Amino acid sequence: MTRIHLSDLKKAGGAFKLYCFQAELNHIGLYSPRNGNALMDVCLEAAYIRSRAIVKGSWKVSLEGDCSRCLDPVTFGLESNIYEEFRHLGESGEPQDYVAVPGEDEDQFVFSGEMLELSEYLRQSFIMSEPLKILCREDCRGLCTVCGKNKNKVSCSCDEAVIDPRWAQLQKIR
Repeated sequence: MTRIHLSDLKKAGGAFKLYCFQAELNHIGLYSPRNGNALMDVCLEAAYIRSRAIVKGSWKVSLEGDCSRCLDPVTFGLESNIYEEFRHLGESGEPQDYVAVPGEDEDQFVFSGEMLELSEYLRQSFIMSEPLKILCREDCRGLCTVCGKNKNKVSCSCDEAVIDPRWAQLQKIR
């Protein structure tokens, strides 16, 4: 369930209403063979005020991946806070009872009809929260560039000092 019925919010008369649900990552457009069935736990409050649905809360998910340094499998969590205003459009595509404010953010989420679908917002929030690098631990030593052994598990006697041939002549000066 990633939809909020607008009629429920309108009945609340501007008061925030609590919604907690789980969304499968592959149902919000985030297919991954390893994490496709992972569940995103979402807990938020929503209110409808002057042709806008205001949504605030948070989400979290537990995922599996490979360490970027040693390639060992690792389980890690992602989470993010939610605060967004969704502008409600009328049947004509124009905002209902909405007056543009100069300088207002034009990259707002908009919706029409009687349902506020949160899938795209959650998908974008997830993508923005993904780490650039997944690490099994902060001090991961990674793989040996010569023999390929995991330096977290075994030590090797390989000489990893690779000298750029353009600078090799400087070694002779020493």
